[in-house]
Amino acid sequence: MSAIDLNIRTPRGVLACVFVAVMWTVFLSSALAQMTITGRFSGTVLDTSGAAIPGVTVAVVNLGTGLTRTVTTDARGFYVVTDLPVGNYSLTAEQKSFGREIRTGYHIDPDARVTVDFTLRPGAVTETVEVTGTGETVNTTSGEISRVVDAKQVETLPLNGRNYGQLVTLMPGVAVTDEDEMAVTTGLSASPFSVNGIRSDQNLHTVDGGFNLDSGSNGSLINNIGLDFVQEVSVKTSNFSAEYGRAAGAAVNVVTKSGSNRFHGGISEYFRNDYLDAVNYFSRDQVTGAAIKPPLRFNNPAWQLGGPIKRDKLFFYVGEQWKYLRSSTLPVKVTMPTTAELSGDFRDWKYNTLKLTKPTSAPAGCTITNNVLSPQCITADGAAIAKLYGAMEQQAASFTNTGTGSNTIYQNAQPFDSREDFARVDLSLTQKQNIYLRYIHDEFSILLPSGFSCATDVPSCPEDRRRPGTSYQVAHTWTITPTLVNEAKVNASWNGQRLNPVGDSWKRSTYGFVFPQLFPNGGGRFRNSIPDIMMSTFQTLKGQSHALLSPTTDIAPGDNLTWSHGAHTLKTGVLIIRNRKDQNARSLYAGAITFTGTGSNSSGNALADALMGNFNKYEEASDDP
Repeated sequence: MSAIDLNIRTPRGVLACVFVAVMWTVFLSSALAQMTITGRFSGTVLDTSGAAIPGVTVAVVNLGTGLTRTVTTDARGFYVVTDLPVGNYSLTAEQKSFGREIRTGYHIDPDARVTVDFTLRPGAVTETVEVTGTGETVNTTSGEISRVVDAKQVETLPLNGRNYGQLVTLMPGVAVTDEDEMAVTTGLSASPFSVNGIRSDQNLHTVDGGFNLDSGSNGSLINNIGLDFVQEVSVKTSNFSAEYGRAAGAAVNVVTKSGSNRFHGGISEYFRNDYLDAVNYFSRDQVTGAAIKPPLRFNNPAWQLGGPIKRDKLFFYVGEQWKYLRSSTLPVKVTMPTTAELSGDFRDWKYNTLKLTKPTSAPAGCTITNNVLSPQCITADGAAIAKLYGAMEQQAASFTNTGTGSNTIYQNAQPFDSREDFARVDLSLTQKQNIYLRYIHDEFSILLPSGFSCATDVPSCPEDRRRPGTSYQVAHTWTITPTLVNEAKVNASWNGQRLNPVGDSWKRSTYGFVFPQLFPNGGGRFRNSIPDIMMSTFQTLKGQSHALLSPTTDIAPGDNLTWSHGAHTLKTGVLIIRNRKDQNARSLYAGAITFTGTGSNSSGNALADALMGNFNKYEEASDDP
């Protein structure tokens, strides 16, 4: 569909504009127009008696780059200047027989519609009246509800985790759904908030108007733009135009910094330290009550530099940032077997009345006396399960060796490292044609002791989550005539989820599993992984058959055309999206065993059944497509 924006001030010409809009929609077979990152000025030029002055020359100048756009007022004294890049501007109106009026102090935000009216006094052009605009410019030409976080707020607001997404939570109607800002930062989450009650994964995130979401999950960012590279953040929450229709929630657009005629840059370092933190209420030893306070070290060094390569013509802005986090997972309590139970001794079982019975499938020579299994009862795979649970208990922050619930606390180290490279070049080909090229690349690595895909509470499937993300964007703006402006843009991004196991704690051979798999020649990257083990009463353990591999490509060329005719503005565009995501199914190719301790051939206890190799259900997939 076409995205059309009509702003009509008078009834005159309404039918003509509607007719043109319909015809453009018919002849342009298009998707949604690209998200706008430019703004516009419009207004009326009057004399001191309130009469309109036609033919007045209005010049708009970008104070940072010198970009100048000139238009002439129509018979009603109206003018409009569209497709202006974000920045600070001055406006000048002049005509023979009238003085010159200069207005400064105006700022263009993404998709801003700023009204600036002039009142010219009779006199020579050499007479100049200069007016400095103050306060916030108000959009009086459209009904959308939106806010902008400007550059000063981006630079000065204290943000835990240094994540630009936190700026969105300052807006009215936004509810925070994930208060762990460090986890949001390390997880590249795009959905830690809900806007106007819409689901948190229904927000549209863009950078310079280009898509910035993993389109498979719609919940994680391709690039977590460093705050040192952010010019401002625009958030539209309601009543916005059709070009923002890729999601049902808010439209969050980050505008990146660009160079200007002045050199500017800096070096910075932000940090956090556990010496400044309180103890988590749930992170205490169950017996002694002693505080378990994990270390926290967060460092965010960065540098950036921008300026002219050729004044008024060619500009650059480059920078890098790093984030280093040394912390632990949030404390979680689980129930684990005692060392006696893992050896087959259930005399201190406290969960319910227990009287073990010998299953018919018990190993030869097995005897059960007073709820104690003889050594002959424990199979090789049963011993492997016991060894696996024992190894997990050794990695706990606190383990209480009694048969009580929630006797184990896990709070394992979770180191995180990231680096982001940023570069942007802006070129003014002529006063009518401008082009820019922007590049962003993220390198991201975090050790997840309990895994990302398996998402268990114990470190049985530790993974190194690597999440590279790269984005290119090139855009060309052409002022064909003062009333006809074309903006072409291509955005291309690539990202991937690459999760690989860490260490040997996930391997069958580490614990001595010997049971044959149903598909010994089947597929799957980690067929030598431990199986998933689901056991009544005790914590589930998972292996590496859940490891995710998920590259994603998003390429989106588009074009916007804006035509102004008197007091009317028509905008239409085309956007073609080519998206591909290749993701493995994460099937149970390493096997999954369930022990419930129920059934006619059960001992009456899930762990005792596991030690004797007496399972209730076994699942295995032949491949991991």
